[in-house]
Amino acid sequence: MDCRKLDVGSFFGELNLIDSGLVQVSRFMFDGIIERYGMTPKGYVNLILPGDTNQTYKWFHKDLDSKFLGKFPGSNELDMLSATRFNTIGVSIKESHLDKLIDYYKFSEAKALLAQQESVFELSLIELRMLATFVHSLLSFINTGNKAMVSPLFWYKVEYTLPYMILELIEKSYSVDANKLVAKKEYALQESIKYINRNLHHKISISELCTKYAISQKSLE
Repeated sequence: MDCRKLDVGSFFGELNLIDSGLVQVSRFMFDGIIERYGMTPKGYVNLILPGDTNQTYKWFHKDLDSKFLGKFPGSNELDMLSATRFNTIGVSIKESHLDKLIDYYKFSEAKALLAQQESVFELSLIELRMLATFVHSLLSFINTGNKAMVSPLFWYKVEYTLPYMILELIEKSYSVDANKLVAKKEYALQESIKYINRNLHHKISISELCTKYAISQKSLE
């Protein structure tokens, strides 16, 4: 990975990494506007999610925020531009291991979505926050030297619980074509129409839609 700082002033960076062979979990924290290029591990399905709420970043020239989980393309390229005080999580799962879990738990929808060359999945902030909190709980053992890291239960959580949580979220996520991410207003409009059509028996207000899709009433109208 090649990192370049684009703003002035001091720099702080921290990397935490857990690698079981089947699953790699990493957390990057930067203080500064950082441009990153490089390669993700080959033979793995590589995912990225925000490590905190209110995160915005450019990912392969696409503007993402804290609601998105991204899957890196099969070329293994890494291309990101992050803002000050950025906190991001990377999860890489060995392809053969992930296939076994998908087949065992019958995550057919997730399998189809992950088979796409490059994918972006929209989740709720609460769902991503819960996932990030679980990852932080695993990574916290690194700095404390906790003996739990040598226990079978710890590695079970890394190799099975974490991938299961990710697959479960992808299974029910809204999949966004990574090459066709639309403007915020257009996205809110499209999703509002879908929501209304799915809930024709309910009275839905403009304010409810604005809250649900984080857009102003004027923009949505």
